Amino acid sequence: MFGDRIAKDEPGFEEQTEELVIDSEKQEIVVITIFRKAQTEHAYAGFYAELCSQIVRLELQMKGLKPNASNRKFCDFRKQLLQYCKNSFEALLNTPITEELKEDEREDDRLEREFKTKHKLFGNIDFVGEIYKKGLLSESIL
Repeated sequence: MFGDRIAKDEPGFEEQTEELVIDSEKQEIVVITIFRKAQTEHAYAGFYAELCSQIVRLELQMKGLKPNASNRKFCDFRKQLLQYCKNSFEALLNTPITEELKEDEREDDRLEREFKTKHKLFGNIDFVGEIYKKGLLSESIL
């Protein structure tokens, strides 16, 4: 996401005058992948939240900012992650939890679709709770 940029505390760092350019396509792929995995692998939600915390810290350092709560609003990765969480949560809330049996569908298939929707919803809630615990999300946003 950051190209060959070197962080301030890494060996070989020289004062960089140009602004940090983040590959937004790669960043989007990272956000979607982390979120999707955290949403479906509930046991690892804390791990994925820690990974996001490390990415936020790294981006802030690359921008020459201290990785603290007051600077997190300058982190593009965090903004994109929170937006993706919000959009996913809203989409799941608009999906009926209990679904009607579709034409040419077995009851087992309907129950599986219902289970997957609930599993994603609870995964989303777990992950959002974990990123809140890591300080990436304020209480007002939560």
